[in-house]
Amino acid sequence: MGLASLDWMNIWNVGWDVVGSGPQSWVSAVALASASTYSVLGTLDGIYTPNQKLGWCGFSEPGNAVTAFNNSVSGSTVESLSIQASFIIDLYNSLQRDEPKFAKLSSGLMGTADLTLSQITTTCSLVNKSTAPKPDVLNAGGFSDSTTSLAMNISFGPNAAVGFSGAECAISLHQVDFPVSFWYNGPTAAGINLLNYGFGSPGWAVPRSITPLSLPSTQNDADNLRQLDNQFSSMLSFMNDLLTRSSLNQHLALAAQKLRIIQLSFESDTASLVFVVAITMQHLVTVAAWNMTPSPTSLTTHYPLR
Repeated sequence: MGLASLDWMNIWNVGWDVVGSGPQSWVSAVALASASTYSVLGTLDGIYTPNQKLGWCGFSEPGNAVTAFNNSVSGSTVESLSIQASFIIDLYNSLQRDEPKFAKLSSGLMGTADLTLSQITTTCSLVNKSTAPKPDVLNAGGFSDSTTSLAMNISFGPNAAVGFSGAECAISLHQVDFPVSFWYNGPTAAGINLLNYGFGSPGWAVPRSITPLSLPSTQNDADNLRQLDNQFSSMLSFMNDLLTRSSLNQHLALAAQKLRIIQLSFESDTASLVFVVAITMQHLVTVAAWNMTPSPTSLTTHYPLR
C-alpha cells in the first residue's frame, strides 16, 4: 500500500461543526490547523532529555496517531515519519476476514510489522543573502528538483532582535518501509509504537538506529508534497495573526535557539532549526486524511502489511 493523496478535509469537518457550512468553514479549518501546528512545538522539550536515547523516537498525536523522528544530530538534516493507528485496525480486519480459523476467532493482535509510511527529510542551511526574505519574514512555496526527488523550499528572514541570521530549508516527501510495534484488542482502539522497544516479547524490539527502507519515488510523492506546501502556505497568515506582537519567523527561531540550549551538540541555530521545521511539516502529514492505494510493485499480501 502507498499514500495516494493527502488532504485535510478531516479538519474541515471539525470547522464545519464549529460554524456550519459556507466560506467560514474553510477559514475555521485553516485556523484549527494553524493552532494545532503551533501547539505541537511544545513537544520539542521532550526531544532531548537526560534519559532520552538517540535514534528514532516519537510522540502521540490526536486521533491515535504518532509522529516520529530520528533525534540523532546529523549536521542539518533530519528524517521524520507519520503513522495512523487505522493501519493496524485495517490489518486486523483483513486477517480476520481472509486468514485461518484461529485468526477469525481471535480477539486481538500484537506484534511488529513493516508498514509503508510517509517520511519527510528536512535539510536547512544558512540563507543566501542575495535571495533572503526581508527581515523577520518567513516565505513558503517554490520547489527545486534534484536527480532523486522534488523539494519544497522554506526561507527564514534574519531577526536581529533574537540574533537570528536566517536560514533556508528544503523538505522532501517519500514512502519508506519501517517496522512498527503494535497491539489491538478492538473494536476501534489500537496501540502503535515507534520507540522501537516492541510490545511484549523482547524479540520484537527494533534498534533505534534502524534505517528506513526507501521505496522508489512516485508522482504521488511529488503531488503530496505540493499539497503539503499548499496547506502550510495557506496557514502562514493565520499563524502570524496568532502572534500579533511578533511573528512566526521569530517564534520558530526562538524554538530553535531553546533546543540548542537543551542539546549542546547543535553547532548552530540552523542545525537545531531543522528539527523545528521537520516536526511542523511531519505533524501536518500525521493529522491529514490519508487516501491509500495498492502498489503494483508491492509485496503486500494483507493491507497494510508488506
